[in-house]
Amino acid sequence: MFTWIPDITTGDILTTVSILAAAVGLFLNYLELQRSSRRHRAELTIRFYEMLNDGDVLDMWEHVIYESGPADYDKLTRRQKSALDGLLTYYNTIAVLVNDGLVKDRDIQPIIYDLGVIAKSKAVEACLNMQPPAYDALATWIARRKPETQGEPHR
Repeated sequence: MFTWIPDITTGDILTTVSILAAAVGLFLNYLELQRSSRRHRAELTIRFYEMLNDGDVLDMWEHVIYESGPADYDKLTRRQKSALDGLLTYYNTIAVLVNDGLVKDRDIQPIIYDLGVIAKSKAVEACLNMQPPAYDALATWIARRKPETQGEPHR
């Protein structure tokens, strides 16, 4: 017959403490990664809206969102075309990050709404059609999201 003799050695105690310390460390690492992810999402959104502090880009953003002024790309002034190019370059950079899987759509939800609104602009569409290699990632991202981009501009 077998009898169980409950002997706990120092090695057993150290192994148990080590496993518990590793588990606590993994949990704390997970919490830090979550906090870091939230912080990076917020920084990306804040940087986008800080970029709009440039007067020309802000005017172009409002022009595109509210369709005020010429809707045809050819009727835009040189300054407006430059501002539109700056705006689309920023969106294209975000699209590259999303297409490469470095940023998820849920991470940049406020920016996605604005992208959906500007994607319906005739000036933006013309600009994307004129320079497909420059804004390839943006055009792909817009095409992928096309059914979701039917909202009205916020005022």
